[in-house]
Amino acid sequence: IYTDKSNALDAAKICDQRIHQISKIDGKLFAIKPNIRVKSFPFTGGIRDFQDTISNIDDAIIEMIKTNGGIIIGSTNMDEAAFGGDTSSSYYGRCINPINEDFTVGGSSGGSAAAISSGLVDYSLGTDTMGSIRIPASYCGIVGFKPSQFIFNNKNLKLLKIISSMANIFDILNERILVLDGAMGIMIQQYKFSESDYRGERFKDFESSVQGNNDLLSLTQPEAISTIHKKYLEAGADIIETNTFSSTSIGMADYSMESIVYDLNFESAKIAKIAAKEFTDLNPEKPRFVAGSIGPTNRTASMSPDVNDPGFRAVNFDDLVESYSEQVNALIDGGVDILLVETIFDTLNAKAALFAIDSILENRKIQIPIMVSGTITDASGRTLSGQTVEAFVASLSHIPLLSIGFNCALGADLLLPYMKRLSNITEFHTSAHPNAGLPNAFGEYDQTAEEMQVLIREYLESKCVNIIGGCCGTTPDHIKLIAKEANNFLPRNLKKDE
Repeated sequence: IYTDKSNALDAAKICDQRIHQISKIDGKLFAIKPNIRVKSFPFTGGIRDFQDTISNIDDAIIEMIKTNGGIIIGSTNMDEAAFGGDTSSSYYGRCINPINEDFTVGGSSGGSAAAISSGLVDYSLGTDTMGSIRIPASYCGIVGFKPSQFIFNNKNLKLLKIISSMANIFDILNERILVLDGAMGIMIQQYKFSESDYRGERFKDFESSVQGNNDLLSLTQPEAISTIHKKYLEAGADIIETNTFSSTSIGMADYSMESIVYDLNFESAKIAKIAAKEFTDLNPEKPRFVAGSIGPTNRTASMSPDVNDPGFRAVNFDDLVESYSEQVNALIDGGVDILLVETIFDTLNAKAALFAIDSILENRKIQIPIMVSGTITDASGRTLSGQTVEAFVASLSHIPLLSIGFNCALGADLLLPYMKRLSNITEFHTSAHPNAGLPNAFGEYDQTAEEMQVLIREYLESKCVNIIGGCCGTTPDHIKLIAKEANNFLPRNLKKDE
């Protein structure tokens, strides 16, 4: 990110969770964050003098932009000097790229058109924090332009499709509470699928039993999975999760189905995306998002499953990274908007998932919002691997996150105190999707939608969440009442840096 003004960095800091620390080094401004560097340089004027401006940037920097892409953020007077744009208009005037007229863009405060006009960068971003102009900013979460005001080349169109949802979800979270869907398992149980139903045509001769492998149903019963997604969307969910909680090679080893992991994740993402798009098209003012569900696996990297051999590990960090990488690549290829690492009982497993995600995003040169959600296992207030709320947050805050929160294990009443503690210490958005109470002696959940609605109201009144939903035992009926309740409250304000 290249800028001539400190106010551009202020805007970046406000609008982008990926830039946390701003400090001065040798009189120049930098963002101290992995993979994101902000360099200041002087602008001599508008686009008429842009080549002079470029000459003020070292040749090495120009080469880096040409090779890797980059973003330039300018100042308001640059826009006016270059284009005489009418800053009272809805998108600050129309700007014609003098180098390539096929790159026609809208101007903005910050003189953002200069970046794309230079022909050296992929996107040009404004610094208008009032939100009158938005989107490709989604690349870093900074306020930019609306896609309708751009004509991109084919290379950029692909990236824009991937990142366009990011600006939306960051913006929306500042305006209202988003609702996550409920349980997938309880909805699947209602179908009472037999072994042959689970197998479908593709796996009719498979060597071992597959009944109970719910993720497999994305391949063998896709209509059922799609219907479940749509029921949650009809109930008011803003975010639906893919049917991929166990879709890693480690998770699928129980069914000897490691070889179909890519298909499971890719097809699950596609099913969810199609459903979400259908509802977004019906009401564009309420866009729907797909979160790729990444479960904890059934192994733990920081504890031994054998009490007689405490040093033994059933899985190591590298194994987990490899397994998660396969899942994440497929979810991204399938078109998910968010990656959700959830039900974290062992933070080392989660770190492996986040390492895999970070590496993949860096290699692909894309950014996708990341949610993480841990599990408080009992009244001790700790995860299974022994971390308190504070330790859990500290362990995972090195990664820029869309949200951090808790799900599963506890009902809404028991989870609330931990959500309040988390809300007070994190700078990220927060999420909660508790169970519908605790299971009865038969493993079933008795808490009604109305009972859970009352409990969720306490979360909203205390302003400790930005994203709210349900986990085990919750149905579209639960989510419908949660969504209704969420509409009556403002979202939690992000904790400001001291």
